[in-house]
Amino acid sequence: MRKSFVWAGSLTLAAIVIVAAGCASTPPPLPPARTVQAGDLAGLAGDWQGTVRGVVGAASGPATGRRANLRVTVAPDGSFTSNIDGVPGVGKARIADGKILFEGSSSRGTATLHEGDGRRVIAGQGTWIGFPGESAFEITKR
Repeated sequence: MRKSFVWAGSLTLAAIVIVAAGCASTPPPLPPARTVQAGDLAGLAGDWQGTVRGVVGAASGPATGRRANLRVTVAPDGSFTSNIDGVPGVGKARIADGKILFEGSSSRGTATLHEGDGRRVIAGQGTWIGFPGESAFEITKR
């Protein structure tokens, strides 16, 4: 009885490790970027959630360095509130040259809207206030 209990426990642990490894795989690629117009700003309203990575030094290659959870709530007029790992922020977004430009108390930069496969993702880069160099983020509409 004891051997079968240990064996069953080992199988359960192995199954958990396999499932966790599958969940840790790389995320699917972003849907295609879409050119946004000034009238599209209201359509970005709502709650968005994802991550931001701060890059130490010059911006080159994929974002590395500090990683934080990011939540953004966008109003129809482009004003937004943000929360980066518990640090609140406020700001304003606008559309220019087919991209989203944002400036806030904790970050500023440019972003693109990616839509497809039932997903809406805003991906961008800019300055994460308080960290040297550039940062990159990706948030998904909730």
